[in-house]
Amino acid sequence: MLFGFIATGIPGDLREISSVGLSSALFSSNLYLPYKLGGYFDTISNQKPLLHTWSLSVEEQFYIFWPLALLFMKRHLREDYIFRGIIALFILSFPFSIYLSFSSSANATWGYFSLPTRAWELAIGAGLAFLPSVKDTSSRHFYAYLGVILIIGSICLISHSSPFPGPHAIWPCLGAALLVYAGSAPGLARTSIDRLLQSKVMTAVGRRSYGLYLWHWPILSYMRYLLDIETLPVTWIISSIIATIILSELSYRLIEQPLRKKSISFKDMFRYYYLAPLFIIVSIHTVTSLASRKPIIADALGLVSNQSTTPYSNQCSGEDTIGPRCHFSSAGDTKKDILVVGDSHAGHLTGFLNQLQPVLDKSIDIYFNNSCLTLLSTTVNNLTAPESAKSACLRQNEYFADHFKEYKTVILSHRWMGYDWSESREDQLRQTLTTLSKSNVHVIIFGDIPNYDNDQLRTALAYTRLGLPLKSTPDFIYKTRNAYLQRIAQSIPNVSYFDFDSILCANDHCSPIIDNKIIYSDRHHLSETGAEIIAKKMLQPKYLDVLKSLVSQ
Repeated sequence: MLFGFIATGIPGDLREISSVGLSSALFSSNLYLPYKLGGYFDTISNQKPLLHTWSLSVEEQFYIFWPLALLFMKRHLREDYIFRGIIALFILSFPFSIYLSFSSSANATWGYFSLPTRAWELAIGAGLAFLPSVKDTSSRHFYAYLGVILIIGSICLISHSSPFPGPHAIWPCLGAALLVYAGSAPGLARTSIDRLLQSKVMTAVGRRSYGLYLWHWPILSYMRYLLDIETLPVTWIISSIIATIILSELSYRLIEQPLRKKSISFKDMFRYYYLAPLFIIVSIHTVTSLASRKPIIADALGLVSNQSTTPYSNQCSGEDTIGPRCHFSSAGDTKKDILVVGDSHAGHLTGFLNQLQPVLDKSIDIYFNNSCLTLLSTTVNNLTAPESAKSACLRQNEYFADHFKEYKTVILSHRWMGYDWSESREDQLRQTLTTLSKSNVHVIIFGDIPNYDNDQLRTALAYTRLGLPLKSTPDFIYKTRNAYLQRIAQSIPNVSYFDFDSILCANDHCSPIIDNKIIYSDRHHLSETGAEIIAKKMLQPKYLDVLKSLVSQ
């Protein structure tokens, strides 16, 4: 958690890390995580450094409830009934696990993390204690090799797309159980599998396995998080392996071994090694929950000053009309010169438009909704907005259709590459441009800004803190879509095209940093700071003259 604070300084992400850390300390991260994830193998899951604590929470919950259940059964039932109770637990839990693993995404995620759907796996291990030992060497060989085959087969055949835990989980669980069942005991000859597992290398790994498990995932996920990529380069994977081994060895020698050898009462152990760390975790969680939105470390590096996309998101979207906060003009000016409509890629230009309005000497109205393609002839049947935003998007399209003739210029600004451009939708765009043109409204299509495959704030933080040169390559699909829009603009009278590539890119190299400031709030939105920086760049005559000529047509 402390490393997360140092590495990111992004309050929202810090709060998430501290929340998982707190739930883990309370043995409940397996209950908290399902509400934050789409699934264990989702990309977003691979970037959560404390994701692996879910299994520790399941274990701790089992260690709390199982001994109590054993004591109850020991006191009130015969010993053979205890074994029957374990079988009953398996019979109840295993089908439930299968049912949820093939259920809806939300149920499958909950089924992956919960104790009730994992109880049958733990019951297999608990049941081994009640089975008679195997003394026949040939039988032990058979069980041991069968166990190895089941485990290796599971590694090869189970993929991230396999419903899990469900029926697929029984094979590695049975494989592990057979290996334990076939294990050697005093007075019994060792099998070849015994000799392998009892070798110095394997026992050394086994002693450090807890540390290896604890360290490997945070290291890998922090790398994925900071670089915002799913597949790490080979050099980073090798580095993560080396770091995991070193940290596991240090924690084994400096923490695990001393604690094992230390004579300490349960009361002191609970006080110093549970309550004290828990207090620290609660304190970190409190601080990160109260933190401002400003990225602390990024600001200290001078990389950002305001990372929000736009301060007008609550005033310029979802309304029936354009509010005063979304009307930029000189004092007392009620003219309707320019209307800017679109999705969030119109919204992130509010700071840009606000800065340029006095220079252009034109009134500007802006109306936007996230994921809302704004074109004429838009109905409830061809809306692009998500279900929760359809009504707001429909109102925006209706306002556009009813009022566009009141303006001299209409600017269409969208994340154009984010939509499915079917033939009918391309026809709808052409018809919109043609209708506006025939209505004597000048149309300016704002091309998309460079879209990146990774979060630019994280990437810039990572490379800056590591002292590496920033390497950011945009997804050049946006250029293909921009070229298409430019061709359309050239083919229809009274329609112009404009984009920001001349400011953001040079020689096909685009940078998310201008004047040592990150201008993006994520992968494809300008931050408020970024929009204002671009506006200042636009004041240079070579850019401003072009824009002035466009809005004056």
